[in-house]
Amino acid sequence: MGLKELLIPEEKKFFDEFEKEVGVVKQGAAVLVELTKDYSKVDHYAKKLDNIEHECDCVVHNITDMLNSTFITPIDREDIHSLATELDDVIDIIDAVGRRLIIFKVIDKCPKYLPENADLIMRSVVEMEKAVKQLRSPVKKDMEKACISVNDLENEGDHLLAKALGELFDIDDVKMIVKMKEIYDLLEFATDKCEEVANHLQEIVSKNA
Repeated sequence: MGLKELLIPEEKKFFDEFEKEVGVVKQGAAVLVELTKDYSKVDHYAKKLDNIEHECDCVVHNITDMLNSTFITPIDREDIHSLATELDDVIDIIDAVGRRLIIFKVIDKCPKYLPENADLIMRSVVEMEKAVKQLRSPVKKDMEKACISVNDLENEGDHLLAKALGELFDIDDVKMIVKMKEIYDLLEFATDKCEEVANHLQEIVSKNA
């Protein structure tokens, strides 16, 4: 066993933690999709999202602890910290959607564009997970394809937001416009954050090529 192996026998665990974290984010995206299909139980799903968000926080804390106790890391320390935070941002935003639905009392019926947005977020997270899992691979042949898909889905999110807002501003209920605009903005922001993760992964690969 060489000196490097003696110094950093645990370094690959960072990749394990990233995969665990993105898996938790995917659970949150799946719950958001479930919420749109069973909207009468929005309170129940919002609580599940809150629990998942806390679970993701625990993974981030674990990554931070590992950073503080690891001498040499597989990628730059700053990239590890930033990537963990960016992944956490995605579930934070998904959780915020659930919270807003409760706080704003948007509970009579499922907002028109919520199911389409939830599906878009789910597809983005699935592709993001593929890219994250490529981080440990020496070849990373499928990472670029997954990252491009995330970018394409973010563009879809932009178009969907424009469509939703265009219809929203046709109604006369000012309070509902304000509430729904914030919710739709959050939904689009989730796909933005997925794109941010994808872009950062590509930067990490370029930096370590």
